This record gives sequence, C-alpha cells and structure tokens, in this order.
Amino acid sequence: MENLVNAVRQEEQQYFETLKHYFNAIKTENDELRKRLEDIEATISNRKDNQCSLIETEEEARAKAVVRATLGFEPPRVSGFHMIVKVYTRDEDLVKLFNDDGSPIMDPLTGKQKCLIAAETTRSEDKYRNCTGLVVAQGFDCYKGARFRLSGPWCKVGDFIVFPRNEGTQVMYRGLPMQYLPDDRCLGTVDDPSYVTRG
Repeated sequence: MENLVNAVRQEEQQYFETLKHYFNAIKTENDELRKRLEDIEATISNRKDNQCSLIETEEEARAKAVVRATLGFEPPRVSGFHMIVKVYTRDEDLVKLFNDDGSPIMDPLTGKQKCLIAAETTRSEDKYRNCTGLVVAQGFDCYKGARFRLSGPWCKVGDFIVFPRNEGTQVMYRGLPMQYLPDDRCLGTVDDPSYVTRG
C-alpha cells in the first residue's frame, strides 16, 4: 500500500512539474507577444502619416493662443469627450453693418466690425456650408481610451474640421455660431474651410 501511495505522489509531482513548465512557457510567450504588440503600437503612433490633425505636438500651445486671439475671448470650457467647433461662416453669408455716415459699426468687445449672418433660409440652400469649423476647445476625455490608442487624436484645437451637418448641439456663444460635438464626429481635417464646397 505504501508503494502505491508513493507512486501516486510521484505521478502527481511529475504532473505538477509538467503543468508548471507549460505555464512558464505560456507566460514567456505572452510576454513576448505583449512586447511585440507594444513595439507595433509605438511604431504606428510615431508615424506622422497616421495622424489626421494638422497641428504638431510642439505647436499645440501656440495654436490655442491663436484661437483665443482670433475669437477675442477665452473659449468656453467643455466637458468629457466633447469638443467645441466655431462653425465656419463664408464671407458671402455676412452682412457688414455701417453707420449713417458710412463708417463701420465696431464691436466694443472684440474691436472688429459688427456683422449680421444672412437669414437661415438663405444659408440652408447650400447643405455643405455649415459642416466645417475651427476646433476652439476640447474636453479632458477627448480622444482618450482604447479606441484612440493607435490613431491618436483625430483633431486638435486650431484644426479646421469637417463634421456631419446635423450632429451635436448648435448654439450661439457671444454672437458666434458654435457646435458641441462628440470627439468621434470629426470626419477629417482641412487646410482651409473655404475649400469645402458643393460637389
């Protein structure tokens, strides 16, 4: 009986040693795969052609300063994964205001000439007019998480973007048309919003 117990113990010991060997082999293989995946992700994230934003990392602070200067005020704060886009308005949609003597009426807050935006019925004739804009602010969670790990941010503050026309929430902020959009509603970036016209 004692010989049988010793034989069973010896078999159990060999079984556990075999299992330990397999677990170590799997762990080593997983570590190697994890390292290869990290290398691939680093390579992809370092590629310039993978990035949609036209703003380089070293230009971000300057782009934010230019946006503030262009607006003439601090952009509103935005929460979560949303961003605020100043909707692009074509020059032909603006009606400049003048005094009776012909001098321009100036806005005391911005120092710029006051303008009216053409009526909605006029502007709605071109369905592409209000689908481009300047990114003026992004929430803390914008372009974070596993979904954007490989691609990085699709746009940054200072980029002109194309977005779906009826997405997000449209508001007027200090007299300017703005749109709150989820971060994944950026369809792409453009050098100049005036390039986006009816096809």
